[in-house]
Amino acid sequence: MHDDKDSVVRQASLNEWMQLFEATLLEREPIARARRLQLAKDAVMDRIEGLSGNTSDGERQLLLATLRTILQLEQSIMPSRFQNHEFGPTLGQPA
Repeated sequence: MHDDKDSVVRQASLNEWMQLFEATLLEREPIARARRLQLAKDAVMDRIEGLSGNTSDGERQLLLATLRTILQLEQSIMPSRFQNHEFGPTLGQPA
Protein backbone atom coordinates (compact mmCIF):
# COMPACT_ATOMS: atom_id res chain seq x y z
CA MET A 1 0.00 0.00 0.00
CA HIS A 2 2.88 2.37 0.82
CA ASP A 3 4.41 1.89 -2.66
CA ASP A 4 1.11 2.88 -4.29
CA LYS A 5 1.03 6.13 -2.30
CA ASP A 6 4.64 6.93 -3.25
CA SER A 7 3.81 6.27 -6.88
CA VAL A 8 0.81 8.62 -6.76
CA VAL A 9 2.89 11.35 -5.11
CA ARG A 10 5.67 10.95 -7.70
CA GLN A 11 3.15 11.12 -10.55
CA ALA A 12 1.52 14.25 -9.07
CA SER A 13 4.93 15.95 -8.77
CA LEU A 14 5.79 14.94 -12.31
CA ASN A 15 2.52 16.29 -13.65
CA GLU A 16 2.85 19.58 -11.75
CA TRP A 17 6.22 20.65 -13.12
CA MET A 18 5.39 19.36 -16.60
CA GLN A 19 2.13 21.34 -16.68
CA LEU A 20 3.90 24.49 -15.50
CA PHE A 21 6.61 24.04 -18.13
CA GLU A 22 4.08 23.43 -20.92
CA ALA A 23 2.11 26.51 -19.88
CA THR A 24 5.32 28.53 -20.10
CA LEU A 25 5.96 27.35 -23.64
CA LEU A 26 2.43 28.29 -24.70
CA GLU A 27 2.38 31.73 -23.05
CA ARG A 28 2.59 34.61 -25.52
CA GLU A 29 2.51 37.61 -23.20
CA PRO A 30 6.10 38.46 -22.15
CA ILE A 31 5.50 39.39 -18.51
CA ALA A 32 3.26 36.38 -17.92
CA ARG A 33 5.81 34.17 -19.71
CA ALA A 34 8.60 35.34 -17.40
CA ARG A 35 6.43 34.63 -14.35
CA ARG A 36 5.43 31.19 -15.64
CA LEU A 37 9.06 30.44 -16.43
CA GLN A 38 10.04 31.17 -12.83
CA LEU A 39 7.21 28.98 -11.52
CA ALA A 40 8.27 26.13 -13.82
CA LYS A 41 11.90 26.51 -12.78
CA ASP A 42 10.94 26.44 -9.09
CA ALA A 43 8.80 23.33 -9.61
CA VAL A 44 11.60 21.53 -11.50
CA MET A 45 14.14 22.47 -8.83
CA ASP A 46 11.78 21.30 -6.08
CA ARG A 47 11.32 18.00 -7.88
CA ILE A 48 15.08 17.54 -8.37
CA GLU A 49 15.68 18.29 -4.69
CA GLY A 50 12.96 15.83 -3.71
CA LEU A 51 14.25 12.93 -5.79
CA SER A 52 14.90 9.77 -3.89
CA GLY A 53 17.27 6.94 -4.71
CA ASN A 54 14.53 4.92 -6.38
CA THR A 55 13.78 7.57 -9.02
CA SER A 56 14.21 6.41 -12.58
CA ASP A 57 17.15 7.63 -14.64
CA GLY A 58 14.64 8.67 -17.30
CA GLU A 59 12.88 11.10 -14.98
CA ARG A 60 16.17 12.48 -13.70
CA GLN A 61 17.38 13.06 -17.28
CA LEU A 62 14.06 14.66 -18.24
CA LEU A 63 14.25 17.03 -15.28
CA LEU A 64 17.82 18.05 -16.07
CA ALA A 65 17.02 18.57 -19.76
CA THR A 66 13.99 20.65 -18.80
CA LEU A 67 16.06 22.74 -16.41
CA ARG A 68 18.64 23.39 -19.14
CA THR A 69 15.85 24.47 -21.49
CA ILE A 70 14.38 26.77 -18.84
CA LEU A 71 17.78 28.39 -18.27
CA GLN A 72 18.17 28.94 -22.02
CA LEU A 73 14.68 30.43 -22.23
CA GLU A 74 15.44 32.72 -19.30
CA GLN A 75 18.53 33.94 -21.06
CA SER A 76 16.68 34.56 -24.32
CA ILE A 77 13.63 36.34 -22.90
CA MET A 78 15.37 38.18 -20.07
CA PRO A 79 18.88 38.92 -21.36
CA SER A 80 19.35 41.95 -19.12
CA ARG A 81 19.12 39.67 -16.10
CA PHE A 82 22.13 37.74 -17.39
CA GLN A 83 24.16 40.70 -18.57
CA ASN A 84 25.31 42.66 -15.58
CA HIS A 85 27.90 45.29 -16.44
CA GLU A 86 29.66 44.49 -13.20
CA PHE A 87 30.27 40.92 -14.39
CA GLY A 88 30.80 41.61 -18.08
CA PRO A 89 28.88 40.41 -21.15
CA THR A 90 26.93 37.19 -21.32
CA LEU A 91 28.40 34.14 -22.96
CA GLY A 92 28.62 34.35 -26.72
CA GLN A 93 28.74 38.15 -26.80
CA PRO A 94 31.88 40.13 -27.55
CA ALA A 95 33.58 41.82 -24.60
